Amino acid sequence: MEIEDYLLKVERNLMLGAGRWVAEFNESFRNFPVGRQTFDLYVRGGTRPKGLLLSRLFAYFSLPDYNVAFFVKHAPEDDLNLGELRKALEDRAAKLNVKWTWLVLLRNGSFSEKLVKRVNSIDKKELGIALVNIDEQDIDTSDNLLGRKSLSLLRTFK
Repeated sequence: MEIEDYLLKVERNLMLGAGRWVAEFNESFRNFPVGRQTFDLYVRGGTRPKGLLLSRLFAYFSLPDYNVAFFVKHAPEDDLNLGELRKALEDRAAKLNVKWTWLVLLRNGSFSEKLVKRVNSIDKKELGIALVNIDEQDIDTSDNLLGRKSLSLLRTFK
């Protein structure tokens, strides 16, 4: 599977598929700059769904009103700086009042064991990180709620 095909499938899944169970993702951007980084896909939205009057009223009283963001970056080499990526996303989240942020790094091939261990050890509850190996259809995530939730959003290989 090519990177562009996978990006299209993830974008569709976020906006029309499994992503609707997490948030109402309503805007999508390609080649989106954040600080010194450029992300291949950026999808944003909120946790309060739109709908008819009764569903809006129910959502207003029962669901939190969080802004959410989903960033995907093609990372063909292991020379990426995970700390710099996290800092750029955390700064953007603070500036735009984003409560939940996902960072997805993908490539056609495996990630180094060192990077996988670093991602698995991240426990910041507002940031979920996933490493996607498209060739082997393998996903490694951070060991927090957002990281584990990203599995259902990213399993779009077929």
